[in-house]
Amino acid sequence: MQYDLLDANGQEIVDDNGQPIHQRYLLSLQDLDRSMYIRELMDAGVTTFKIEGRLKDADYVTNIVAYYRHKLDEMGIVTASKASVYRYDFTPNPEKTFHRGGTDYFLHGRTPNMTNWDTPKSTGEHIGELLSTQPLIVRLNEGVTLANGDGLCVGDQGFNVNGVQPMGNHTYRLQANHPLASSPSRPLAHLPLYRNLDTAFQRSLHAERRIPVDITFETVEEGFRLTIGDRSQVFAYPHEPAKDPERAYQTIYQQLTKLGDTIYTPKKVTTNLSPITGGVGGGLFIPISTLNEWRRQLTQNL
Repeated sequence: MQYDLLDANGQEIVDDNGQPIHQRYLLSLQDLDRSMYIRELMDAGVTTFKIEGRLKDADYVTNIVAYYRHKLDEMGIVTASKASVYRYDFTPNPEKTFHRGGTDYFLHGRTPNMTNWDTPKSTGEHIGELLSTQPLIVRLNEGVTLANGDGLCVGDQGFNVNGVQPMGNHTYRLQANHPLASSPSRPLAHLPLYRNLDTAFQRSLHAERRIPVDITFETVEEGFRLTIGDRSQVFAYPHEPAKDPERAYQTIYQQLTKLGDTIYTPKKVTTNLSPITGGVGGGLFIPISTLNEWRRQLTQNL
């Protein structure tokens, strides 16, 4: 909600820039961010870190979980979640998803800035400044590039980029249907410019968590025994000699460890088969379709 800030005489108080504190989002807290103090918190006895996500989208959760995982890995901290394998190809950055500034909220004493008076919404990352609204011209920080569809905001006013025209010296003219309008009481030149939707980053957001499982495959009198994780089953099947023993062995190994359509990944693979003709259980042929069916039966019951 928007508020005015008044003194004891009912007069509006002015901010550090000499502007009246009028209809500002005075109770809009910045995001609680204690990621710089993970080691201190763990030394103090904290064993669980909660990632806010109840009112956030999947992109936010993917980005922030990866960010904390990266922080823990950087510090060489082994946690219970390392029992699973977490993979991601993007560079985690909290400013790239829902973000409106950060505060440690009195963790080390009084914090000067804990609120974002400009908006209760996501501002994202600071990328430059607004130079004019008619036409819409911005100056971007070094290394920042914009793409069609990116979401920008100035204060609580947001809009999408429809076109970018370079003008030199990190200055660009943008095509966008924007709600920005200057007035003598509300000049909009040289205001901070933020990007709260980075389309390129959004497309890169993919992460997966796989649970490592041991796989054992061995010959038994009545056929073969397959064990994946804590599930084991004997499959009756003839020990049929293969025309190409080495290729047959590779096929068995590849098909039984092909867990890509599940939440599991092979950890330790043990087999008494051998790619060499004459080895224990070596040189045996099993159709790919049969191997796949055995693998599916075991993994679906894990």
